[in-house]
Amino acid sequence: MQIQGDIIVNLDSFKTAKIMYEALNPEVKSAPSYRSKSSIFLEKSKIIITVNANDLTSFRAAVNSYLRLIHVISEVLSLT
Repeated sequence: MQIQGDIIVNLDSFKTAKIMYEALNPEVKSAPSYRSKSSIFLEKSKIIITVNANDLTSFRAAVNSYLRLIHVISEVLSLT
């Protein structure tokens, strides 16, 4: 069974979106699991992360990891 979903992050500006995209891109490109694959796109002030997984457990793990990273990056950006 193949599971696919998107995480869409709408941000205030292109500058903020680009910073977050550049922070997330290495994580997406070097995902260690063979059970899920991800891709990331930057569209104006929006980031789209597409997650494909072989099973629900892998999908949930990948989505949770990206959501945690997005949260941490947001917290760091709010400090600056």
